[in-house]
Amino acid sequence: MKSLKDSNVHLQIPTNEFFLCVARNVVTSLAERCGFSELDTHKIEMAVDEACANVIEHSYSDNKSVHLQSEKGIEIDVCYDCEKISVEIMDRGKKMKHESNGTFSLDEHVENMNGSGLGLYIIHNFMYKVDYVTDKKGQNHLIMIKYINK
Repeated sequence: MKSLKDSNVHLQIPTNEFFLCVARNVVTSLAERCGFSELDTHKIEMAVDEACANVIEHSYSDNKSVHLQSEKGIEIDVCYDCEKISVEIMDRGKKMKHESNGTFSLDEHVENMNGSGLGLYIIHNFMYKVDYVTDKKGQNHLIMIKYINK
């Protein structure tokens, strides 16, 4: 069996919710191969699904024809080894409003019966480290890292 030392996978999916299962399946399979627990594998899967769904719903929501014509869609780079998995999600849609000031209250969110808006909460709480940047060319990068708890 080949070693998992510094392995990388690049995936490209259209900005269409139909293809979220492809991203989930690839990342889940790689997390399992890395040795993540079943619970942590599900957390990684959910974080990736939420991140990609947010790109589709929010980054391209103003002009659906833009995402249908997008050549690259959503790009996903997965780097993994026996200690961690790193998932970078890249798109060319609108820049995300990324608030990480720690003022989110899950209890208040539930109390107000707000059914949406939990994506960033899930991503930040299911992954060890989360960074969001927009590069000079206008490409958005969401980088999520999770370490294996041994």
